[in-house]
Amino acid sequence: MGWYSAVGRPAFLSLQPEAAHRVANILLALPLPWERLWHMPDDTALATTMAGIELSNPVGLAAGVDKTC
Repeated sequence: MGWYSAVGRPAFLSLQPEAAHRVANILLALPLPWERLWHMPDDTALATTMAGIELSNPVGLAAGVDKTC
C-alpha cells in the first residue's frame, strides 16, 4: 500500500470538492517536489506555443481544472 492509498486518497476524499480543488491547485503550484520527482529532459519535438508563450511540452487540463480561468 503506497502513501497515496494510505494517506492521500482518504484525505482528499474527506474534503469538500471546492476545498480539494484549492488544495490541488496549491500543491501543483509548488515547483520543487514535482520537478524532483518527474524531471525529464526536454524533447524539442514536443515544444508548443500557447497564447504567445513558448512551452517545452503540450498542455492538458482535466475537466474542471480550468474553471477559474
